[in-house]
Amino acid sequence: MEYSFFNRNSESVVIGDFYKQYCLKFKKLYFIYLKLEDFDFNVNKKIFACMAIYIQKECQLALL
Repeated sequence: MEYSFFNRNSESVVIGDFYKQYCLKFKKLYFIYLKLEDFDFNVNKKIFACMAIYIQKECQLALL
């Protein structure tokens, strides 16, 4: 499943869907203090960028 961070309906919808699809599946990422209704892309942009990098690295390790 591939997600784009480009604006589909709105950035917060894309980020919210990303959070729902991945973070709720990975217990390791449960340190995040956000609820689905808390999305403000400008505030949370760095958090989600870090999550995206982490998940990419996890996927790469899984393929080894």
